[in-house]
Amino acid sequence: MTLPVVFLTSHPELVNEELAFERGALDFVDKTRGVEILASRLRLVSASGKLEAHPQPEDRIVYGELALGPAIHRAYWNDVDIGLTASEYDIVHFLVSSVGIYRTYREIYDVQHYEGFAAGHGELGFQTNVRSTIKRIRRKFCKIDPTFSEIQTLPGLGYRWRGRIGGGGLVACQAQES
Repeated sequence: MTLPVVFLTSHPELVNEELAFERGALDFVDKTRGVEILASRLRLVSASGKLEAHPQPEDRIVYGELALGPAIHRAYWNDVDIGLTASEYDIVHFLVSSVGIYRTYREIYDVQHYEGFAAGHGELGFQTNVRSTIKRIRRKFCKIDPTFSEIQTLPGLGYRWRGRIGGGGLVACQAQES
């Protein structure tokens, strides 16, 4: 099912607007415009008849229990939507696209933000951000499958998608928190 999307953002840069419309947004509203403008734009979208959801076939990429829906940025584990954010989805897709290969903290951070983005404390502050993001991603998978163990860590280097096909993992979710 395709749902209508109107972006309400505090990041009204042109590149964000273009990306939103490329991915199917019906409108893009800067938060600073206020509630009255948002309400007006939603009424326009509603009046256009575009609010009816139409079932469409979805191309999925399947890796064992994981299915990715690139067109809608959704990830499913055993047919259950994991509930990843857009950046979490991008990270999972990145790891899965290179199954078995460890990806550095910096590579993952660049996927999460953009190449060269800097945040955190010190030269390697981005590593903390990546660790916390991977931790959130694992928790979401573990909520669905307590035996999830596909994301593996190589301390000091980064993470990889293990790429094993089949049921539960060797390491329980609680042991993966590093």
